[in-house]
Amino acid sequence: EDKIIGTMAVLSYTNSELYSEKDIKIIEFVSGQVASAIDRVQKEEELKRLAHYDTFIGVYNRGYGLELFQRQLKLSKRNKSSLLLAYSDLDNLKDINDEFGHKEGDKVVVKVAKLFKSILREVDIIIRMGGDEFLVIFLDSSLNEIPIIRKRLSKELIRLNQISKKPYKIEFSTGFSNYDPANPQSMDELIRIADEDMYKEKKSKNKGRL
Repeated sequence: EDKIIGTMAVLSYTNSELYSEKDIKIIEFVSGQVASAIDRVQKEEELKRLAHYDTFIGVYNRGYGLELFQRQLKLSKRNKSSLLLAYSDLDNLKDINDEFGHKEGDKVVVKVAKLFKSILREVDIIIRMGGDEFLVIFLDSSLNEIPIIRKRLSKELIRLNQISKKPYKIEFSTGFSNYDPANPQSMDELIRIADEDMYKEKKSKNKGRL
């Protein structure tokens, strides 16, 4: 397909005329087979990436992300380690979409995803649950770390709004839940608790605006 996959070198340091025309044809055939195999693997990897990621914002999609979460819960149960969940939802995306258009709203979702990724460790997991909702899983973390995470989120959000210089402010609410191996709960239950906690924060903000 006239596409360079890589380079294969076959050399002789003692005899420059070592390879016959037949040898060269065999080498060309083998190199073609190797190139086809590499190309196939690359395409398979790309298909996996598309199946696992929300490519628009570069985080795990809901289906694969929850599969990873379920696996991690099993590991945490086996290793008796804790997990911390953060469930976040943008507060004002509808207003931004209505006033500035959906393209602007999409940019906001991308910025918020980058914000979350900026505070995560490599081992942590971020999932786009749909629309403007994100689930973040902090491995080997407990409820004691919530104030630290909230502080970092607040700091990064202030910075984001300052550098964006938009006529609106990006805001989101976040709720938490914790997997305790001494009192294990299901994935659905943990998500429900974090989601309810997030709506409590959202509700308290709305009351404060009245």
